[in-house]
Amino acid sequence: MRFPNIIQIVFLVLSLIVVHWLLKKLIILPDQENLKTLLMSSIKLSILLFSILILSKKGIIDKQNITVKKSSMFLYLISSIIALLIVFNPILGSITYFKTEDVLKYADSIISRPTDIFVFLNLVIIVPIFEELFFRSIIFNGLKNNHTVVLALLISSLLFGFFHIDYLGSTVFGLWLGWVYLKTNNILLSIIAHSVCNLVTFLFRIIAQNSPEQHVFIYIGENRVIISVVMFLASGLLFYLFNKKFEFAKRPVTEQS
Repeated sequence: MRFPNIIQIVFLVLSLIVVHWLLKKLIILPDQENLKTLLMSSIKLSILLFSILILSKKGIIDKQNITVKKSSMFLYLISSIIALLIVFNPILGSITYFKTEDVLKYADSIISRPTDIFVFLNLVIIVPIFEELFFRSIIFNGLKNNHTVVLALLISSLLFGFFHIDYLGSTVFGLWLGWVYLKTNNILLSIIAHSVCNLVTFLFRIIAQNSPEQHVFIYIGENRVIISVVMFLASGLLFYLFNKKFEFAKRPVTEQS
């Protein structure tokens, strides 16, 4: 079986949890929580990149799993828009395995923190790179090489969702990013789409901090069913166009001309 198999994936996920816990205990920066989070993410990314380098040199993982290619603006745009429609779908985002009061407390604690350059670097750059390399390039590819594509997409996305509060929305988000990566074999597309969603999240945090009334969020909450249906329909249409792009690309040259 190719690396990583199911047992190795369990080990990788547990290792990630342990490393995160150790870094949280070892890095002590009073009143600098944002910087601490950035340092933790940067160290985890460095460990991951070093591990990928060593494993690829030993032939344990294929360098082709981590390919960065040029893609059309259409693919970047559509993949990012669909990702946004999934991440910010009110119904998907409201389903979690935590209690509602715990989620609200966590949201309040996040909003209460100052939004600075450390948050931006972590949320928009470091986290998307780390998570896409870990969940798509390594876990998804390992599962795809040893099992069916459907099972690979499902398990890698469920694991991705496990590390996020909005479990269902993040799982669907993971399914989409995995599908984009599967179709294009271009990890950069998944990273960009992920980064765009995190950038919008960053901007929402700024809005929430500077608008105590939070009219936008109240409006979304009051109309979440209608907004969700519109988002589902829009993402479905864009998915159809995205898929058609690849079907057209696969046609023989004589058919396209």
